[in-house]
Amino acid sequence: MIQLSGFLGRHRRWVLAGWFAVLLVALPIARHQTDNLTGGGFDVPGSQSKAVSDALQSEFGERSDGIAVVLRAGESASPADRAAAVERVRAVAAGVDGLSLPPVEARRTEAQLQRAGTALAPLRSSQSGDELIDSATTLREDLDPGSAENGVTPYLAGQPTIWAGLQELSREDLAKAESGGFPIVALILLVVFGSLAAAALPLALGFVSVLVTGALIYFLSLQMETSVFVTNMASMIGIGVAVDYSLFILARYREEREAGRTKREARSRSLSTSGLAAGPPLLPVAGEDEERVVDRHADPDHRGHVGDEDRGRHLQ
Repeated sequence: MIQLSGFLGRHRRWVLAGWFAVLLVALPIARHQTDNLTGGGFDVPGSQSKAVSDALQSEFGERSDGIAVVLRAGESASPADRAAAVERVRAVAAGVDGLSLPPVEARRTEAQLQRAGTALAPLRSSQSGDELIDSATTLREDLDPGSAENGVTPYLAGQPTIWAGLQELSREDLAKAESGGFPIVALILLVVFGSLAAAALPLALGFVSVLVTGALIYFLSLQMETSVFVTNMASMIGIGVAVDYSLFILARYREEREAGRTKREARSRSLSTSGLAAGPPLLPVAGEDEERVVDRHADPDHRGHVGDEDRGRHLQ
């Protein structure tokens, strides 16, 4: 770590330029990280549970929990509107890979809707449970359950549709939690470091790590089935680890500077102690440019310094 510290000090601009280049490459790719994510990703190929699941789908797939569309016609819906609603379901199902509304079921559904005002249209599929979740997600987008069209309101039924709705709500809730937690993290960092510039370092590192991880997620999703929840997990872990480990190194750097050591000595000791836990992902934090930001608030003679060492030790 001492040798690494010396290397970073001598080539700080090259290190920062390298990270900046990685960020530029990862940014456009990270925007597409959700393109190939699925509602599955929980099955382990070759496992006994996967073999049992495939056997059940093969033997009892037609009688297992699938996707069905419930149509409810209002009083204002004419016979033509009801027939058009059934045709809409058939067309939407045909546009989803692996789903269909057989002609016999379509005629039965239309007759029931004309007679009783409510009908159940079971969709046929040979897909697995995980694949049906993705199909249900597409159906939710195309049919817009709960919204009436020409007096006929469609609803989705079946276990895959429940999971699809749950995933959508979970993503929305996680996004709200992250948007609310980020300002809190920024406030805590500002209190700990007493400087907006120093507090921005861990947040910047978290931002870079999430973007780079997003690009890696995109490439991984091309090779294996990956759940939609991986993006939230990546952002949560990426920001958390970046903030924690940045605080370890920067707090130790302050302590070394307060002990009277030079910038180079303080950087070396920080990397040889706290840096062993943080590791290579925090190379930018140890660079000379970051030193200049933090060092201003690590000077024992600087005003407002009292209490920084105690806060750093308490944090570690």
